[in-house]
Amino acid sequence: MMLILIFALGAIIGSFLNVVILRTHSGAVSWLKGRSHCMYCHHRLEWYDLVPILSFVSLRGQCRYCSKAISWQYALVEASTGLLFVLVYTFSIGTMTLDVPTGDALLMLVRNLLVVCVMVILFVYDFRWQLIPDRFTLPAILFFLIFNSFLYTSAVICNPATALCYTIAGWTNYVLGAILGGGFFLIQYVISKGKWIGGGDIRLGVLMGVILGLSGTAIALFVSYMVGALWGMSLILAGKKKMGSAIPFGTFLSIGTVIVLLWLPQITGLIQYYLLV
Repeated sequence: MMLILIFALGAIIGSFLNVVILRTHSGAVSWLKGRSHCMYCHHRLEWYDLVPILSFVSLRGQCRYCSKAISWQYALVEASTGLLFVLVYTFSIGTMTLDVPTGDALLMLVRNLLVVCVMVILFVYDFRWQLIPDRFTLPAILFFLIFNSFLYTSAVICNPATALCYTIAGWTNYVLGAILGGGFFLIQYVISKGKWIGGGDIRLGVLMGVILGLSGTAIALFVSYMVGALWGMSLILAGKKKMGSAIPFGTFLSIGTVIVLLWLPQITGLIQYYLLV
């Protein structure tokens, strides 16, 4: 029952994230002002048109008032956010124990849910428009640096399944992570004179650092490049891309960040295992 409620909460948040994404792209000053309306006929939508996932299914992906097709982005973002909320809840509370007070464990859960929200926005925005807006990354960098420095002053996270534990350092861990993530892309930007990557990737690298810390950022960069390479190769084999074609790399950095956020102890355990073998 709890997982259903968590999924429903995630789907509702996902619906709001869609509003944030689309209104930001349209140049709207505020995400909260103005009622939702059809992008084609501009008819104001009622509450029963806005029920996450269910409205899309019941309307068969069409506007109730003009029958124009509704973008699959709405249902996909709502469903994906719901599933990610369930995963975050499961791995933050269900399979992890913290050597910190219960209140801090709850803060960790909230922090992880906020990370997911930011990464969903950046994933969709970069995937659709090849942009990583500073409007999202810069405030998030400051917020998560302060939040993590406060939360992880002396926390030890353990996975009961593997008995693997690791210590989270203080604020220096996240500053070093930011230097690694941002510096990694800054070097590429300078060498290529902005041809390989954009400035948004640098800021996203810094954001990854203040979220994941030094070791987590290093692993997330590796995971992101692996996922990006697989995606690029699949598009090339399908004839939809050519060698050297640009891809929205921020989407894969977002994926790598969420993967490491959820499975860092397991990934670290695998790395240690294969290094020792």
